[in-house]
Amino acid sequence: MKSPAPARAPRHAAATTLILMLGAALAGCGSGNSSPISSAAPGPASSSAGAGSGNGALASCSSYPGAKSCYFLTVIAAGAQAFHGTDTMPNEETCGAVLSHDAASNAGEVQLSAPVFITGPVAAFYTYLDKYHGPGTYTTAGSDADVRFLIGTTEYDASGSSSAVRAVAGANGSVSVTFTKLAGSAGPAKTISGHAQFTCRNA
Repeated sequence: MKSPAPARAPRHAAATTLILMLGAALAGCGSGNSSPISSAAPGPASSSAGAGSGNGALASCSSYPGAKSCYFLTVIAAGAQAFHGTDTMPNEETCGAVLSHDAASNAGEVQLSAPVFITGPVAAFYTYLDKYHGPGTYTTAGSDADVRFLIGTTEYDASGSSSAVRAVAGANGSVSVTFTKLAGSAGPAKTISGHAQFTCRNA
């Protein structure tokens, strides 16, 4: 029997509200120039609505003052909704420290997030690693991995009976995520599957 998805800590309660607000704000405009690191959303790689470049993912972190590393994210999904988006998010820690630092600050939980994508529709992608213990594999079956993916106004998560998430955290802070049959808020039969790659590079 599939273990239930890990419960979200209070710091994530506003995730859906945040992306809906950002989506409304960006509906009539494109991404501007890059902006400094913001604490608008918690966890590694959280960035402000204007972070990133309208020309696609950045080649380095030099456009983010104060960043010690950056996540270069690609998400691809298919099913009820197709999605292919990229984003670049600054971190205040180096690649080797970013995951363990977030876990130490948040009762053992890591959140990797991209509130707004540079390419693709307005969307938010969140990966959660509970009981973080360093490099290794985290899964929904082990109740230590979860995904929340909002595309427009439809939210997908691992609450479905056939949903599964597998995240592999590397020693350099990079994380590879495979998600299968995430259940959509439009109905349990509306599912998406895909892959996300958080590639960490020091500034």
